[in-house]
Amino acid sequence: MARTPRALLSTLIFLPVVILLVGYLIFRERTVERPQQLAVTTDGRVEMCLNCHTREKLDGAHDTLVVGCSPCHLGDPLAIGKKEAHRGMVLNPGDLRVVERTCSVEGCHPADVHKVKNSLMATNRGILATLLYYWGEREDQHADISVEQLLKTGETSLAIDYFRKLCATCHLWKQKNDLPGAPAFFNEKGGGCSACHYVLPPGVPRSTVTRDVPPPATEEERKNRPHPLVVKQVPEDNCIRCHNRSGRIGISYVGL
Repeated sequence: MARTPRALLSTLIFLPVVILLVGYLIFRERTVERPQQLAVTTDGRVEMCLNCHTREKLDGAHDTLVVGCSPCHLGDPLAIGKKEAHRGMVLNPGDLRVVERTCSVEGCHPADVHKVKNSLMATNRGILATLLYYWGEREDQHADISVEQLLKTGETSLAIDYFRKLCATCHLWKQKNDLPGAPAFFNEKGGGCSACHYVLPPGVPRSTVTRDVPPPATEEERKNRPHPLVVKQVPEDNCIRCHNRSGRIGISYVGL
């Protein structure tokens, strides 16, 4: 039975589309570099990140062969392409903006994030309430205000602007490397959980008030930069990084 002109026209339109689609799939398959084997963690989870990230050395509890990369840095652990694998990735898992999806997931630190977010180092309630009172913007020192509220509402004033320029470089909601052009010492402050539990490996210099360590100058240096360590016991240097003004608690603690 002869085909109708409409059926013939549909075939002529559909056939090139199929050929192009098949050609594209063949081309993509030939150009995609697939790893030799699946990368898995010690508990059997597929973590394709480990095919590329082989140099990262962390403590035993956060070892990449145990935890992998994606539970902390998110992204897509099943992807084999760099762009797809890094989509949605976070650089600092300790950032309080993402910590519910990283540090606080079940099996890690689910009970600690609420404590951290309600700590004075995160809320700065006392500093803010007192500052607003002495600047004449509140009637007493009992204002229920926190850094998180300021971030959500965008509220500002002379007192709050002063807070942002000075005190706010130390609260836990501050993001690392969020001050372009500022000394590295200030950019390394903050970062949520990472503000306290983040250290560089032994032998890797870290910026201080008197020494500014420049960032990697080349792409090769950036790739070879060692992964920070996560520690349970907070070193004194991390405390003094913030607690060195006003009451000088950190400096007094070490006897200076």
